Amino acid sequence: MKEHLFNAKAKIYDIARPRYAQKMLDFLRNDEGLINKKIADVGAGTGIFSKQLHEIGNEIFAVEPNDDMRNVMCEKMKNENNFHIINGNAEATGLTENSVDAVCAAQAFHWFDYKSFAKECLRIMKQNGKVYLTWNNNNADNESMEQRKCNDIMDKYCAKNIKLSTHNSNDKVLEAIDDFYKEYEVFKFDNPIARNKENFLQMVLSTSYALRPGDDGYENLVAELRDFFDKHNQDGYIISHNISVLYCGYSKEF
Repeated sequence: MKEHLFNAKAKIYDIARPRYAQKMLDFLRNDEGLINKKIADVGAGTGIFSKQLHEIGNEIFAVEPNDDMRNVMCEKMKNENNFHIINGNAEATGLTENSVDAVCAAQAFHWFDYKSFAKECLRIMKQNGKVYLTWNNNNADNESMEQRKCNDIMDKYCAKNIKLSTHNSNDKVLEAIDDFYKEYEVFKFDNPIARNKENFLQMVLSTSYALRPGDDGYENLVAELRDFFDKHNQDGYIISHNISVLYCGYSKEF
């Protein structure tokens, strides 16, 4: 993993990143039976998805290698029972063998060595445990000209960081998912997000490749993003046509 790319971004990440569609959580609980289960959430970040899994009635083992992210999660969840925070990564979670019923990874699988992750999943899960991979993605069918213009701004200022933090193209991630599972299903849940100017800036600046305060060009980047929002908002908000995408199935043995 390249967890260092999120150094000093944990607080803004936790504020800015969207939660996952409630209908997806209902599906996991009611259709997949994820209630009163022991679940490892690997690459848990600040615990956004871990917290949602906990709220539907599960015992959580949130595995996160980045100190800043883990510290925010610790502060947020310090008074919760059945919520365990672990300094580990996708290839070495630190969990004992056959200790969890399922494994999840939210907005994280694309950073993993997926073959090593598959081995770790099979080691820590009980027999016939499933692996759930999820992302909050922009709905490509509804990608607007405005979204492409925002991407152009990021390319202008963050090209070097984008190159350094590139984990894989979308096609490569889909190939990795297909190779990771021996059988799986895909489900999609609408999850539109309305952001005011502050939320919009926080979301963009929480990405792994965004400039940080003090970086050359940071102030100009923020100024252009503010101008972009002023030109393209509707009634003070920009709507992201988001979907929560869920892959669930059984990992291969490598």
